[in-house]
Amino acid sequence: MKFSLKYKLLISFMAVVIVVLAGVTVGGSVLIRDYFVDAKRRELTDKAYEMARVVNNYFDGRITYSQLHDFVNSADSFLDARIWVVDNDLNLVTVSEERPGEGYGKRRSAAGIKPSPMRLRENSRMGPPWWQSRQPGQQQGSYGMGMRGRMAAPGNSQAQTVEPPASQPPAPIDANLQTGENAGNPIVLDVGKGRQQNSAAAAISLADIKGMAEIIEEIKANSGKTWAKTYYHPYYEENMLMVAVPLKRTDGTISGTVMVNAPLDDINEFLQKIYYYIGIAGLAAILLAALLSSYLAGGIVRPLRAMQQTAAAMARGDYTTRIRVTSRDEVGDLGQSLNALAQDMEEYVRRLEQLDKMRRDFVANVSHELRTPLTIMHGYNQALQDGTITDPALVKKYHRVMGEEIMRLEKLIADLLDLSQLQANGLTLDIEEVSLAEIVDNVVTLLKPRSEEKGVSLAACVAPGVPPIQGDGDRLTQLALILVDNALKFTPPGGRISIDLTVQDGEEVLTVADTGTGIAPEDLPYIWERFYKGDKSRASSGTGLGLAIARQIIELHGAKVDVTSRCGEGTVFTIRFPLEKKY
Repeated sequence: MKFSLKYKLLISFMAVVIVVLAGVTVGGSVLIRDYFVDAKRRELTDKAYEMARVVNNYFDGRITYSQLHDFVNSADSFLDARIWVVDNDLNLVTVSEERPGEGYGKRRSAAGIKPSPMRLRENSRMGPPWWQSRQPGQQQGSYGMGMRGRMAAPGNSQAQTVEPPASQPPAPIDANLQTGENAGNPIVLDVGKGRQQNSAAAAISLADIKGMAEIIEEIKANSGKTWAKTYYHPYYEENMLMVAVPLKRTDGTISGTVMVNAPLDDINEFLQKIYYYIGIAGLAAILLAALLSSYLAGGIVRPLRAMQQTAAAMARGDYTTRIRVTSRDEVGDLGQSLNALAQDMEEYVRRLEQLDKMRRDFVANVSHELRTPLTIMHGYNQALQDGTITDPALVKKYHRVMGEEIMRLEKLIADLLDLSQLQANGLTLDIEEVSLAEIVDNVVTLLKPRSEEKGVSLAACVAPGVPPIQGDGDRLTQLALILVDNALKFTPPGGRISIDLTVQDGEEVLTVADTGTGIAPEDLPYIWERFYKGDKSRASSGTGLGLAIARQIIELHGAKVDVTSRCGEGTVFTIRFPLEKKY
């Protein structure tokens, strides 16, 4: 199945966008979560140290248990964190109770709050939660955790007994906290005095709570150290951040640990909002990326399709098709290169067709040039052999005509041989000092009778002091004869031919100008080709080899040639010979 390059690019772009968005989302969420958890940890650590000082005051007997419990409950409400205080034996000293619906942060309803493990442990002996246990006008600290206990206040040796209100129903018993025969016995804690009223009752230990083994190991492993950890709390059954601070006394001893357990629900909800907004932004980014990718892919594929069509046209032999290039990039460069290739191929094919046409014309011309003298010689020779012509004057004339035709054949064959040798570099020039001024004068003298007979003015103008050049005298004479002879052929009676020889910019310049019929612009590029004849009406006037031979002579002498012509006004050949030897 053929899969378009556009869709490949589109899928690649979209895959990159999705991978980047996923990486940003995952990495950003991890960084944000770590940031907030670390900030929460620092906050809880600071507050835990403050609570540790208050708990030490309780251990020193400066505050009552009720005051301690009210303090941790107030801190719970402010921090939205459950506070556990344990002694060195991992027995619970006090546990805060979450207050529903009020306070700092998001609060749960009373039905969703997990009761204190100490409240569940006391079963029916417990009173209502701390926020419901005060009577109107009662001072804070009148009730502790709802249990009946003796709390020693500073400066007062008499204990206070706190009874739960009779109107409150007993709290349910948590199956995780059942510890045998002591499960229903009331416990009276007097941690500040280190005594218990009922020796038959045991203190509540962390080991009595199901699933706390890992926390116990952490407390033992980090005894006397501050530590923090995020984990799934086995009692509250939710993910929490725990910060534990040791209770260091003034004498350096450790009396226990303060554990602050903060739920991570707020952070998780915040992250969910981030995921939501990132999802919306990501979806918008994906749609925008899809549109942009489709546009970019189309901008790449469309030129390629045009190039494919152009290449297919070139394979069929059509070199006229071009690509519309609109971009300045690698694709645009490729399109321009393909256009240049098509143009070059079109020009090459046109030249091949032109050369083929010239070859056909040459065959026709050569056939005519050979057939005409052969026919004349054959007829005259047959007449002489048959005795048809007996008049001495006619016999002499026939012999003269046959001699002229033989010379024409010899010239044609000589021109073909010369051109072949010149193009194959098989001809060695006889280099010597040659005076172009003398060559020009000789050519004018040789062709003057013909020009006068035709009624064409032929004149030469040689600048004084023109130095000789290095070259082959015979070939340079042949070059001048070809140029002037061509000018005579195509200059009508009354016209003028001028030959100028000057020195310009360190070069010797030979100029042959005429006022003849001129050369058509479409024929001008091909006048140096073999067998080419621009004036088809004058096909019998030559074979089309003269200018081809002339160009080879010019190139062998290291010269440069320039031709300008206008139809009906004439033609100018300008040849620049170097004064220094370059061949």
